[in-house]
Amino acid sequence: MMIRSFNDVALALARDTAGSVPRFAQLMNAKARQMGMYNSRFANPNGLPADQYSTAIDMARCAYYVYRTRNCAILSANANMPLPAPTAERFC
Repeated sequence: MMIRSFNDVALALARDTAGSVPRFAQLMNAKARQMGMYNSRFANPNGLPADQYSTAIDMARCAYYVYRTRNCAILSANANMPLPAPTAERFC
């Protein structure tokens, strides 16, 4: 399979995750509200021009939310992190 860009990957992952890009955008917006991002609206997973916007403070809230998660803390605390080989079970 040929992939032209990471934008294509983002769209494919959105469709696989939520069934469609608009549904994925709805999920992104719901998660953004959950993280306290009240001045952001997402329309697609790749950030290409569309009716979407965000603010610096909302992006900071997103970064803070991600940083607080356990996996992010583990990854950032290690200089080297071996990644397991991908398998069908871990891919999804």
